[in-house]
Amino acid sequence: MRLPRFEYLRPHSLEEACSMLDEHTGQAKVMAGGTDVLVELKKRGGGKPRYVVGLRGIPGLDTVHFDPQVGLRVGSMATFAKLARADVVRKRFPLLWEAARIFSRPQIRHAGTLVGNLCNASPAADAVPPLLALQAKVRVVSARGERLVEAESFCEGPFQTVLAPTEIVAELIVPAPSERSGWSYQRATKRTAEDEALAVAAVCLEFSDGNCTVGKGRIALASVASKPMRARGAEVLIQGKQLDEDLAREAADLAAREINPRSRAEYRRLMTAYLVKKSLLEAGSRN
Repeated sequence: MRLPRFEYLRPHSLEEACSMLDEHTGQAKVMAGGTDVLVELKKRGGGKPRYVVGLRGIPGLDTVHFDPQVGLRVGSMATFAKLARADVVRKRFPLLWEAARIFSRPQIRHAGTLVGNLCNASPAADAVPPLLALQAKVRVVSARGERLVEAESFCEGPFQTVLAPTEIVAELIVPAPSERSGWSYQRATKRTAEDEALAVAAVCLEFSDGNCTVGKGRIALASVASKPMRARGAEVLIQGKQLDEDLAREAADLAAREINPRSRAEYRRLMTAYLVKKSLLEAGSRN
């Protein structure tokens, strides 16, 4: 399929980009790396926008910076490859680093952005569960100001977000995990590692002692419901308890009952239980 005809706009600042969206309200779409937007325009028509506002010419949006007071700041143009190369991500945010490191194909990692993956709001978005497990926030800007949105509530449904037509995601803010924490990232795909995920699990556990007693636990999933989600019931189950194989199995079975797959439900429930149990035990081993 061919791309629909549109005019490509090249702002030189976020302020200018927001003004362009204001000027062409409802007729413009924002593009970062383009790996999702171009596919959307081809396959789903993407609403056939008359204008595409490209962020590539705006300086400073590709930064990956750690602020001790705030956490990791990931600009809207920061690619997966840049995240995977960043030592601070590998050392202090290994859950996010692992997701970036194995995301799709090398060509996509060098062009695609973490913010773009979130904004695409695919139910199978591989990189979104780590953001939920790490309690990331999304800084959204417009001509009228800015706001912070929890990553967990950013996606509203398949390919739908809370963004207004005149808003742009400027950056992601990811709080640093506690020193006594464990993590795991697991995914199952159709055939090869580069295929669309059938189930994704990202786990971040904060331990209250050296005996695997869970102080707080976050279990995030994708490709098993209409949008990336957290398994809240399973999180409550493990809180305050010493993690062992029996508890991990019980929590995994509960997580599998919490999901709402749109297709291949039985397989996805089995795979979710398997991935969550594996993730919990692996996270526990990193305590």
